[in-house]
Amino acid sequence: VKIADFLQLASENQIQVHRLIGENSYAQNDNGFKNLKEVLIQSKELGFEGIHLDIEPHVFDDYKEKIEVYKKREIDLFVNSKKWCEKNKQQLSVSIPMHLPLEVAKVLDQQNIPAYIMAYDVLSLDKKLSKTQELRNVLKGNAIWVFRINDFKNFESLMDAETKVIENKVDKIAYYDLSQMDLFKK
Repeated sequence: VKIADFLQLASENQIQVHRLIGENSYAQNDNGFKNLKEVLIQSKELGFEGIHLDIEPHVFDDYKEKIEVYKKREIDLFVNSKKWCEKNKQQLSVSIPMHLPLEVAKVLDQQNIPAYIMAYDVLSLDKKLSKTQELRNVLKGNAIWVFRINDFKNFESLMDAETKVIENKVDKIAYYDLSQMDLFKK
C-alpha cells in the first residue's frame, strides 16, 4: 500500500520512479532471466515506470576464473531485460563497475541501455577518468558518471570533481545516496 501511495504521489508530481533490482544471484546460472522476469512483472504491476538493474557478478569468488561465463550471463540478462521492457513499456537502465568488460559495454550501447558507471574507488579522479576512458568511448551517450557523495569531504570538492569530469567530456552525471549530503552541513 505504501509503495502504491508513493508511486501515485510521484506520478501526480511528474516524477518517474524506477525499481532498483540489486540481486547478484540472477547471474549465478544460465536461467537468471527466468527468475528476474518474475520481479519485472511484479514491478510493472506495482506501477514502476522503469527498472534499474544493479547485478554485479564481479563480486563472486570465481569471477576471474569464469569471466567468459559471467559476461555471457550478464549480456543475456541485459538483452532479455531490454526486450521485456520494450514489450511492456518500461524503461531500463543498469549500474556497472568501472572495469566492466568492453564486450558487455558494447551490448549496452547496441541495446541503447543507459549505464551508470559506479565511479567509487580510492583512486584519484584522474585515474578513474583514465581507467574508464575506453568504457565511456564504447558507451558513448549511454554513459552516466556516478559520484558517491560520501567520497567527498565537502560540497566544494564534489563540485570541483563535477567540473573536472565535465571538462573530460562526461556530460551525464548522477549521485549515489543523496542522504549523505547532510554530511556537508556545518
